[in-house]
Amino acid sequence: MTYKIIIFLFVLSTSIVVKSCFFIGKTQSVKARGQVFCNSVPYKNVIVKLMEEEFFTSNDFLNGTYTDGDGYFSVRGACREIRSIDPFLEIHHRCGVMPSNCFHLLKIYIPSNFIYSGPKSRVWFDIGIINLKPTYKTYKNYYCRR
Repeated sequence: MTYKIIIFLFVLSTSIVVKSCFFIGKTQSVKARGQVFCNSVPYKNVIVKLMEEEFFTSNDFLNGTYTDGDGYFSVRGACREIRSIDPFLEIHHRCGVMPSNCFHLLKIYIPSNFIYSGPKSRVWFDIGIINLKPTYKTYKNYYCRR
């Protein structure tokens, strides 16, 4: 019984270390761009994060940026993983009526055909134009800071 517990703890601790973007595995990269609007007006200074989804630990932050004065953003990142990475964009915004300390969170998953094996992706994942209207279906996803 003790032997099984030791093996379980070893596998668990190894999986936590291996999941990191810095240690083991092949380098994979991705890049994304697009334009964000709020009520049909370019939305500036919106937080855009490029993340890598993890199943047993917290997600990995690959890179982040803000939209420019015209609502455009571009972000790229790379990660070392044994398995294929699962990248997604997080757009943190306040479009619509929200308390001043609250943000909506929009997640956009990046298809696997935009993942490049190597440190610099060659193909952009272009999300096009995202219009964050207050009726957007993901507005149930929000968080508030204290």
